[in-house]
Amino acid sequence: MLASEEQLEQLIDALLALTRGQAGLERREQLDLAALTSQTMLAREPELVGRDLNVRSTLAAAPAVGDPRLVERLIANLIDNAIPP
Repeated sequence: MLASEEQLEQLIDALLALTRGQAGLERREQLDLAALTSQTMLAREPELVGRDLNVRSTLAAAPAVGDPRLVERLIANLIDNAIPP
């Protein structure tokens, strides 16, 4: 039940971020997708360890331009969708 509630909360956050993104980018700045992905993976590490999942990644610099908040949310959504319930 708690996991479902957490997933719903994450979905709502993602939808709100998407809505804000469709209204136009608030910020456009240089960012590195690899760095944001690494940070997001580190934030998810306790959950992955708790589920006995071993995730490995090989990241290389990936410069981009965009709103770091929205890009980080996108990366988090992709990672969360890859984690089995």
